[in-house]
Amino acid sequence: MKKIIKKLNKRNIQGYLVNDRKEALKKALDLVPEGSTIGFGCSVTLEEIGILDELRKKNDIYLYDRTKVKNKDELRELYIKMFSSDVFLSGTNAITENGQLVNVDGIGNRVAMITYGPK
Repeated sequence: MKKIIKKLNKRNIQGYLVNDRKEALKKALDLVPEGSTIGFGCSVTLEEIGILDELRKKNDIYLYDRTKVKNKDELRELYIKMFSSDVFLSGTNAITENGQLVNVDGIGNRVAMITYGPK
């Protein structure tokens, strides 16, 4: 993992090594600046570590919560807003030994935001 993190760093991606879900949650929350607008992709990892539940409780951030939309038109508008958010949270499908992220996406919103989106 340390080798992969070095490879990620060479690609201007900061990697962190954590031991469990609790550490992952703490690290992720520490990386979210106060006052941020936050979008997120569909991710089992985000659900499993509990970050979305924690972010929903915070009053010092604004979460573009895709689970609250009522229809496809609202979802599309939310995706557009997410592009200008401060932070976008997502899992990745795989990381190669060379530090390349591999992502496949149903409609392309997650991949687009990882590639060219929020700060």
